[in-house]
Amino acid sequence: SGRSSIIVKDEIEASELKFGEEIGSGFYGKVFKGEWRGAPVAIKVLRDDKMDVSQLEALDREVNIMRNLRPHKNVLRYYGI
Repeated sequence: SGRSSIIVKDEIEASELKFGEEIGSGFYGKVFKGEWRGAPVAIKVLRDDKMDVSQLEALDREVNIMRNLRPHKNVLRYYGI
């Protein structure tokens, strides 16, 4: 159908995020330390001008992988998009 499997229930309101320092950047965007509902998180901010269908499909795959990972001390937990 061409629709992403990223579902609305995973959506986090931007107003709930507290941004900290930038910890990484690349062609598709930047990653920041942050906080969401009191929990430390990494916040990935994508560049709209770099997102095409193939990048959206890659993001969809990444989200699906993160959703299904078992908890591990060396892997960030997925909370939402």
